[in-house]
Amino acid sequence: MEKREENTIEIIRTKYSKIRVPKDVKIKTQTEWEIIEELSEEQKNLVEKIISTFKINTQEGSIFIFPAEKKIIIGDKRKKKEKIIIEDKRKDKENKENKKIDFQTQINTTSSQPIENIIKEHSKSLNIKLQDGDNVFLIFADKENGFDLIPNSLKIETEKGSYVRIFKVYIDEAQIWEASSIEILVGENSKVELFSFEESGEKAKFFERMKILLEEKSEIKEGNIWRGEGRGFLIKDVILEGKESTAYDYHIISSFGSKNLEVIYNMEHKGEKTKGEVIVRALTKDKSQVVFLQNAKIINQAKWSDSYIEGKAINFSPDAKVFLVPSMQIDTNIVNAKHAASVAKVGENEIFYLTSRGIEPDLAEKIIVEGFFYELAEKMPTDIDEIIPKLLYHHRVLSL
Repeated sequence: MEKREENTIEIIRTKYSKIRVPKDVKIKTQTEWEIIEELSEEQKNLVEKIISTFKINTQEGSIFIFPAEKKIIIGDKRKKKEKIIIEDKRKDKENKENKKIDFQTQINTTSSQPIENIIKEHSKSLNIKLQDGDNVFLIFADKENGFDLIPNSLKIETEKGSYVRIFKVYIDEAQIWEASSIEILVGENSKVELFSFEESGEKAKFFERMKILLEEKSEIKEGNIWRGEGRGFLIKDVILEGKESTAYDYHIISSFGSKNLEVIYNMEHKGEKTKGEVIVRALTKDKSQVVFLQNAKIINQAKWSDSYIEGKAINFSPDAKVFLVPSMQIDTNIVNAKHAASVAKVGENEIFYLTSRGIEPDLAEKIIVEGFFYELAEKMPTDIDEIIPKLLYHHRVLSL
């Protein structure tokens, strides 16, 4: 055991997990971001599949980003220079080749997750400025490529008074770590709709550090579907900085096989009259595990704010584990704040009610679970009604 730890390095440590990788892990470091003229045939087929599956209305000028390949496609060629800035903050700028790197010194200097230092040190930051009506697609769809870890850093900023949509899709099948840092600044009086879908393969692993800052009278509405069988970590900070800013965030989790998902979610109310709502619906089966820690903080200056966090889960297997843990820190008494969490099996009373009316037990169970998800689906920023039945079984929604 000691010898094994000597040859490995810790990249993630949480209350529920401890992840180590070999010291000589191969990191994809040299690839430059490249703006290309058009999608490849493979990329085009994948984009069309995403658009049709989630019934997305697109327009000319959409931005397509493939972080693993470091490819960017912008429909409106005139806006390339004003939209895209590539910023190199790596200390190791002389490193022009893919090579094995021992990042022990970086691990010791970080104050957060060690893997975040890897992202900072070995990836260029892609900065994107969005205008009214822009659509952005972030597509993580990697196959085996000879690397162990692919770091990415993205910063997205919306202009004042704009309405933009962001679609983020993880469908990696490779046995790699996809490690990303994503920062979003929602400008004053702006509205952002963000839809995330994850259906990674059994061997895939991802880590995402997301930070969202909302300025005065801005709004973000998020919908998230976690569906794959891989291992994933999300650490997310949502900061309601501006007065009357609003954040809605909805998560549907369908966990099968050996899937392992851990989310640490922090929402902080800083401005007056801010509003935050985070709701989770989870289904766990087989030997999967889901951890969702929901934390809300309302500082003294954030008077007349409204915060609500809720988590509910249905557990189908004695071998599956689910932890839904809400917490609140409230520094002022002029607020409206609530939290709730529950984990249960499908209710026997509900099953009895439906079977007594001639419905078979298996179908009755299906109806109950679909209703459990549909309750949240209607709040999503895109139409997912048709894919809800697929979330209950091992049916793929998207594939490479």
